[in-house]
This record gives sequence, structure tokens and C-alpha cells, in this order.
Amino acid sequence: VENGWGSIVGDIDDDGDLDYIAKSAFRNRNRFGNQAIQIRPRGMGEGGTNRSGYGARVGVTFDGVTRWQQLVGAHGISSQDSPWLHFGLKKRVQADVSVVFPASGTTRTFNGLAAGRYTVHEDGTLETHTIRARTE
Repeated sequence: VENGWGSIVGDIDDDGDLDYIAKSAFRNRNRFGNQAIQIRPRGMGEGGTNRSGYGARVGVTFDGVTRWQQLVGAHGISSQDSPWLHFGLKKRVQADVSVVFPASGTTRTFNGLAAGRYTVHEDGTLETHTIRARTE
């Protein structure tokens, strides 16, 4: 990559793995059968966390270790981050997920959540989203 300004990382093609775009797109092909959970926190807005979920912290636990990420709007210059937080699970097919919403202090926990893509709302609602089948 010649110039990384405005680069983004996210699941651009909705196939469950992370892709990279800078000056051109680099599609990641998961040929090893690894799994992932992608979480999009959504706040309540007025009286709670902002509707975009910025500032929410998501923890995913498997094999006794918790990995945390915080949703931020952007990093660097001329870029926008994906609203989906991506957690690789290796070969595991499920994990425990906790989402902490900063304004209300509310924590939503889901045990044994299957690999896939989910929106977690501050009120506790969980939406499941389809990940497309991988194509070569």
C-alpha cells in the first residue's frame, strides 16, 4: 500500500472476515474455516448511550480469556471505522458476549452466543444478521 490515508478495515463483503481498503480493496479469504462474532452496539439515544453506540465496550470470552474492544467512530485521518466490532474465534463456534453501555452503565450479557453477526441494543434486544456464504 502506497498511502494508508483514509484506510479502513471491516467486513466489506459480508462474508464474516475482515477486509482492508486503502487505495484499493484487499479481500480476505478465510480458507481455514475460522469463525468470528461481530457485534454492533446500539444505544437508546436520549436518556441512554448515543444511538450509534460510540463508547460502548464489548467483551468476548472463550477459552477462559476475555478480549475487549470499544466502538469508536474513526481513527487517523480521512477514515471511518466499521460499526461492527470483529472478534476472531479460531475454530470455536460460540462464545460469551458482554456489552457495556457507558451512559447508562447497563451491561447486556449473552452466554453461548453462536458465531455470527449481531446487533445488541441497550434495552437488551438482540438482532441476528445473516453473513453471506463465502465465494471464491
